[in-house]
Amino acid sequence: MTSEAHARWQRAATSSDTASVLDVVRTIADDTSPWPILVRALAVTPVYLRVAEEGRVETSRADDEEYVHVYSSPLRLTAGLAADVEELTIQEAFVADLVQQAGRRLGVRIDPGLASEQVVPPAMALEVLSVAAGLPVRAALTAGEGEELRIEKGPDEVTDLDRRVRKVVVDANPAAMITRAAATLVGIGGRTWPVYSVSSIVQDPMALSDAVQRAAGVPIVLLVEGRPAQLAELLDVATHGLVLDEVAAVPPAPGGGR
Repeated sequence: MTSEAHARWQRAATSSDTASVLDVVRTIADDTSPWPILVRALAVTPVYLRVAEEGRVETSRADDEEYVHVYSSPLRLTAGLAADVEELTIQEAFVADLVQQAGRRLGVRIDPGLASEQVVPPAMALEVLSVAAGLPVRAALTAGEGEELRIEKGPDEVTDLDRRVRKVVVDANPAAMITRAAATLVGIGGRTWPVYSVSSIVQDPMALSDAVQRAAGVPIVLLVEGRPAQLAELLDVATHGLVLDEVAAVPPAPGGGR
């Protein structure tokens, strides 16, 4: 590569101009809290690693924490290359996979040393892992700038999922009241969640939550007596939800009736 061509390449590679989804997120987050939207973006957007001959990737330490170096695009990854480099091994990966495979606390430096650098502390990287796994953590349900969290009642009819959830709750306390809604995060990495709010429960909320999650078999948001409070604050189930009554306990009739 000629020196002039290499210089042009380096200017493009080191620029903070928009070149990837993560650049869009960085721009959106300039005037707002970057945490929720960045976490969700990293759950669905690949990053790129420079791999040495022996399979090592570059890491660094800060405040006694380890950080793996990744790049938001193959172009950014080439920013530090000399003009005479002829071979380069690039690996595409997801932050959640890197954290899970590490088996320890691991932070992420995206575009290290460039104007577009973003630092993801280990605690935030664990949040990325949770979002990627479908867990209803706060970042998965917190709308950022230009996004929206919609709360609706969901299907008009009682579903098989409703029945599975209701059976576990009623077995714990027949007097319990269950309200069902649907929460949709319209934005980067967003999805729709079935939401169940349970009240009048005397059983241990944690034990009930575990039993309901197992019976559901799919990711759901479960609020028991208004907890977890940080999720209950985001989800106005009382206003938008559908109260499930005894009809949920009746199996559907042949042909699809209730």
